[in-house]
This record gives sequence, C-alpha cells and structure tokens, in this order.
Amino acid sequence: MKKERTLEVFMVWLDPLAKHTQYKVTVPKVGQISDLCASLSALCDVPPEKMVVTDIYNHRFHRFFSSNENLSSIMERDDIYVFELSVSRQEDPEHLLVPVHLREKYKQSGFNQTSTPLFGLPFLLRVPHTLTEEKLYNLLLLRLRRFIRADTKDCEDSSSPKHHPINGSATNGTAEDCSPSEMETDEPDDELSVEQGVSSESDSSSLAEEQKLENGPSLLEPCRRLFSLQITNMGKTDGGALLTGEPHAQIHFQEERLSDRCYLSLVWEPEMKRSFFNEAAVEDFEKHHSMDYKPQKKMSCRLRDCIQLFTTKEKLGADDPWYCPSCKQHQQATKQLDLWSLPPVLVVHLKRFSYSRYMRDKLDTLVEFPLRDLDMSEFLINPHAGVCLYDLIAVSNHYGGMGGGHYTAYAKNVEDGQWYSFDDSSVSPASEEQIVSKAAYVLFYQRQDTVRGTGYFALDREPPAEKEEEEEDEDEEDVNDSEQEEDLQPSPDVSMSTS
Repeated sequence: MKKERTLEVFMVWLDPLAKHTQYKVTVPKVGQISDLCASLSALCDVPPEKMVVTDIYNHRFHRFFSSNENLSSIMERDDIYVFELSVSRQEDPEHLLVPVHLREKYKQSGFNQTSTPLFGLPFLLRVPHTLTEEKLYNLLLLRLRRFIRADTKDCEDSSSPKHHPINGSATNGTAEDCSPSEMETDEPDDELSVEQGVSSESDSSSLAEEQKLENGPSLLEPCRRLFSLQITNMGKTDGGALLTGEPHAQIHFQEERLSDRCYLSLVWEPEMKRSFFNEAAVEDFEKHHSMDYKPQKKMSCRLRDCIQLFTTKEKLGADDPWYCPSCKQHQQATKQLDLWSLPPVLVVHLKRFSYSRYMRDKLDTLVEFPLRDLDMSEFLINPHAGVCLYDLIAVSNHYGGMGGGHYTAYAKNVEDGQWYSFDDSSVSPASEEQIVSKAAYVLFYQRQDTVRGTGYFALDREPPAEKEEEEEDEDEEDVNDSEQEEDLQPSPDVSMSTS
C-alpha cells in the first residue's frame, strides 16, 4: 500500500516581479505541513522556516496552516499557495504578516447598493507593527508591481474609463467568465475606508525597497488613486478602527486581529481596475519540471518488497500517539518490527483488503513470490541465525471482493512433488505457472533444513542421547514412586469389619 502522496502547490516568491511557480512534491501520507515545506525546500532552495502554507479559495485566504498540522487536512482539490518570507517569523518579532485581499466596487443595476466582489490573488505583506498610512500604501504598490499596467504614468487619461470587459474573474489562478452579479461577494461586517495617493514603480530589490519605505520618505509621487484601503472584519465589530484617513497618521497593527477572517482589503473602482490592473498576469505562472513527474501505478510487486516494507521503520500518525514514560506526554513516535528467528513453516498473509475512513476495497495487485529458494536471511537481525531458505508448499486463493468471494487452494504433494488445485470437492493437477496469480492470499513456505513433508527440524525428530538418559532416569523414578505408593495401600487380602 502507498505510504506517500503527491501534492501540487504554488510557490509565491518574495520578488514582486517573479511569476509564482507550480511544483509537484512528494509527501508522506501521515505527515505534517512541515514535511511539505521540507520537500518543497529541496526543489526551490527556500528554507522551510521562511514559508507560509495557505489554502486559497475564491480569491481569498481560506486557511493558514501551522507546521504541526496533519497533511490529511489538505484535499486533492485544494489550491495550496506557499509564500516565501524574507526572514523567519520567529526571528522577526518587529514585523508581522498582513493578509491582503483585492476587491472591486460594483453597483448592482436596479439597486442603490454597492457590492465589493473579490478578484485576483490575495497575498501576504510584511510590515512593522507601526508605520504611516503613506508607507503602507507604497508597500502595497510595491507588492502589486507585476499586476499593475505600465501606463499608470498617464493618470490624466484614467478619468475616462477604457472599454475593457470586466466579466473575467480569476478563481485560484484560472480565468472564469461570469457577470459581476455572479462573482463571489464577501461583504464586510465592519470596515473603515481610507483613500491614498497613487505612485509610480521602483526597480530596486523588494527587501531593500521595504527597508527604504520603512525608514525613509515615500518613493512615489501622488497621482490619481488606484484603490482605497479597508480593514475587513468578518463576523466581528472591532476591525475598522485601524485606519484614520490621513497619509501621515500612524497605523498600529495588532497580530491577534489579523487572520483569514480579518484582513486588509484593497478596494478598486471598476474604471481603475479596467485601466490599470492586469488580470492576465494573475493567471500567468511558471511550471517547474517536477510537474512532469507522473507516478506510474505498479501493476505488480515482489514478495521481497512487501517483507522489506514490513520491517521498515514507520512513523505513527498524529491520531495514534505513543505515551512516553520519560516526558509523560503523548508523542508522534516511530515503530519497527524486526525478525529474530523464523519457524519451520512460514505463513505469509498478504494484506488484500484495504480499509479507510471513507471506503473499503479489495487489492488485486499481483505479488510475485518465488516457488523455491525464498531467502529470509537478510531480514533476520540475529547474527547467529544462519541461512534461512524456504520452498513454497501451498497457496490459499481468494476470488471476489468485499461483499463476497470464493476460496481455492494450490498444494504440493510431498510424495510425487506435483502441484494440485483444490476447489471445493474438486481436485485436479496444476502447473507451476498457475500458482502465482492476483488471487494469492496466504502463502505457506517450508524451510529447506527441515525434514521433508513434516515441518520439523531434524533435531526435533532425533532427540540427543543425554535427553534419552534423562528420560530413562525419570522412568525409573516413576517406577520407584509407584512401588512406594503400593506399599502404603491396604492389602486386598485383608478383610476389615466394624461393630
């Protein structure tokens, strides 16, 4: 049975101009998010501690994963995005990560209501706990450089909207045609708007630009607004007090208030979005060569591989912890089964039935097993075990599935060395080519150093001389004991009477 699975993830780079890259990683089935980060790190050379794993659904952060969460919480249909950080979150207490979503104002026809449907790809922004609204706006523009059109310098013309279609929304990186009324809407319960000045682009590295924006004056000159800022707090009433509306006002971020339910929104007017936001760039990404890897489904496996997996160290699942007597806590430990000695008749039970949380199934994988000279010596940890060679003597077969089936058997006659097929009351000769099949369920092997046809070692059949002498002494003692008991018994010739 498979102990690994493959996941497709998107890596969002720290460089704002770099396209996000799609990877295919191999992770353990019972692993954790940290295992995913380690596998991805081996492919992209980003340290695992500088990664944040998220699930993005309908243009918003659906979930943030911690490193000790189980990988079983990630479904095959989930769109997993991993964001690169400049430094580890633990090593940078002066900064925090702000979830940012993109919204578009849309006035529904026939109603005096304005909805703000989500669009594009959400992102994470690294900011200090306290900064001015102007610097925050500059950092946001810096992060959006790849998605903002180059013609933002012509701000005067932006007042007359360009006639581009606005019915394309990107859902998890793919284009989807729908009307604005059909888009995913996510109305905030509590929000406060602040409008800021627009700026032009800068060409230095992202980390250096962040530091300049935090410590120096604004890099950007005021121009027509691209978007306004809002704090969106879903289901709460205390999320709108972050922004004041003045460019030089100080903003104080509180990390405990930011989550997948409380985030920063960039609200775009429809004409500004059509003119300056490049939705095609959202859909544009690169594919790593790991995406070309297609795991081939094995049509067969060897018995030796099954035995090797049986004796391999296995990591217990998070739902099956082991209680450590030293630290007095449950830990996710490992277990391993070792073989010290083997019996004269070795019975191998193949796991033909698969049980999971959602289904039960019959495994019809062909297991190729030898009819003779099965060498088990390499699996024994006893250094004095010696050679252990086995020959097949019988096979139990199962046909059918979980709901019902039929059992047959193959067995080798010890007298003539011929294989026979047993099917209920029917017995017929069989060839060696018939023995190995997908129906094989239980295998019976006999060691070559045992007495043929008996299942005993030679020493078991011929007791040593010392053992025979001990048995004779025991017989003599039994005779003497019985004689003494007879002396204590009343004589049959004596009659007893009572008055």
